[in-house]
Amino acid sequence: KAALKDDTGRLFAYVYDSYLIKPYDWAQALGSRDERKQWKMLGLWVEAGHGQDIVQAGFDGAYTYFAANGFVYGSTQSNWQHMTEYMHQHDKVISISIGPGYSDRKIRPWNDQNWKPRENGDYFRRAFSAAMAANPDYLSITSWNEWHEGTQLEDVMPAEQANENVKRLGGDSGLGTFQPWLDYEGQKPSFYRDLFRQLLREG
Repeated sequence: KAALKDDTGRLFAYVYDSYLIKPYDWAQALGSRDERKQWKMLGLWVEAGHGQDIVQAGFDGAYTYFAANGFVYGSTQSNWQHMTEYMHQHDKVISISIGPGYSDRKIRPWNDQNWKPRENGDYFRRAFSAAMAANPDYLSITSWNEWHEGTQLEDVMPAEQANENVKRLGGDSGLGTFQPWLDYEGQKPSFYRDLFRQLLREG
């Protein structure tokens, strides 16, 4: 099976909501790096104090997750440089996550303040540039297929076709009313996959 490995062959484990367990308890569970030779364990950095907790817990490093710039400390692009430096000062790695936008209105209609329009790829371009400027060890994507939060990069069916298919099948969003499908604003279905490849080539 395919797996993400570092240059020494260690498998990555991105631990979601790691901050819900106290650093002392994590330290007991994780043991030393020598005791988990096969794994590189990354804790989730959400709020400002989580960086210190991740170090104290004995994680190999940290990662960010949320795609909405400014939503939390860890997803705020202006913090990424400091976060990277902090991890490196403590001999840890960091993986910065970027996304093409954010829209969870279908499941959280009250959350408009965190809506981030895609801007035909410009939001993703800015996030990529900010992450690269911070010089993290790894770059991760939020997300490949989290449609409910509007962060997906996978190929998308044109909205007109998708909406007709859903209506024909009598489906809805699960909220009791039909929710329009969001495509890539007139761009081709593989737009974000192609854009990410382009950005990686350009560095």
